[in-house]
Amino acid sequence: MAWPKHVSALAALRAQRILRSAGADFRGLPRFRGQVAVANQGRLVAGAGLLVDSRRYPTQIAVGPDGELVLGDDVFINQGADIWAAHRVVIGDRVMLGPHVTVADDGAHDVAPGIPRRVEPVVIESDAWLGRRSIVMPGVTVGRWAVVGAGSVVTADVAPCTVVAGVPARVVRTFPQPPDSFRR
Repeated sequence: MAWPKHVSALAALRAQRILRSAGADFRGLPRFRGQVAVANQGRLVAGAGLLVDSRRYPTQIAVGPDGELVLGDDVFINQGADIWAAHRVVIGDRVMLGPHVTVADDGAHDVAPGIPRRVEPVVIESDAWLGRRSIVMPGVTVGRWAVVGAGSVVTADVAPCTVVAGVPARVVRTFPQPPDSFRR
């Protein structure tokens, strides 16, 4: 994927510096525009063509001590996104995360005494699209080509080629997708 000319070489140098200082493994030329905070205590792997655009609102990417975050090729993360991997988060190739999207594999704290917090892997398969302010909860798999509507809270798996929306997210419709195509 060729990035637009306005995604400068400076954005690539900045991204490489931030990822290197966080101890991340990356391929190609990742690009960060604006404020991107990366805190990596575990394993962070970024594929070629990663683009994070945070010119108006900062984006946070964090990996805990026992965590792993894998970002596929040509992933786009929009401003204000928050990704937290306490255990394992996998984001496939050509996934697009809209503004202020949250992806977390950890409930962050206990709900009540004696009820442990939920820590389960999250998988966003290739070519999925998560709309503005959507939230993907622990233990969820979002299938290939799935679309998550703006403001949705995804608490259960989303099948491939499915549009979901709402709180909690429910199936709005399904659509056919040729197996050899990919999102541009």
